[in-house]
Amino acid sequence: MSVNHALGPGVARFTVAVGGEQYTDPLAFNREDSRWGLRADWATAETIFLQLEGGLSWGYSNIAGFDYRSQRAALLLSAPVGNASAQVYAGIAFKKYTDPGPPDALVAPSDRDTGSFIIAQATCPLGSNTSLHLRGEWSRAETGFRNQYFQRLGFSALFSFRR
Repeated sequence: MSVNHALGPGVARFTVAVGGEQYTDPLAFNREDSRWGLRADWATAETIFLQLEGGLSWGYSNIAGFDYRSQRAALLLSAPVGNASAQVYAGIAFKKYTDPGPPDALVAPSDRDTGSFIIAQATCPLGSNTSLHLRGEWSRAETGFRNQYFQRLGFSALFSFRR
C-alpha cells in the first residue's frame, strides 16, 4: 500500500509492506516468519535533486533467535558543480534481535536487509563527447550469521566516450 502527496516543490510517499514465509523443509522445524515494514520518503526535483527516506521493519518467527527490529535512513543528492555534477547516495541501517536464540543462528537471505553504504561520484566533462567519472564507495552488510558483518571499500575511475 502506498500513498503519494504533493508537498511544496516535492512529493512525499508513505508505504506499508507486509510479507511472510513458511518453510516446509523438515530441517527448518516448520518455521514461519512474518515481516512488517513502514517507509516514508520525500523528494524534490529542482536543479538540485534531494530525496530523504526513513523506514522501520520488524520480523517475527516461531523459532527462537529470528525476531528483529530494524531502522533505516537514506539520502540521495545530485547537484551541479560548475560544469560538472556530483552525486551522493547513502543509507544507514541498524538491526537488533529481540530474542537471543542459539548463538550460531543463521540469518535468512530475505532478512539480510540491514546493509549500510555511502557512494559518492563526480562526473566531469573533458570535451564535447568525453567524460570522466570518479567514484568511491563503502558498504557494510550482515553475513549469514547473526550480528556478524563484512565491509567493502572501493574506488573507480571511468572514461566515457560518446559519438
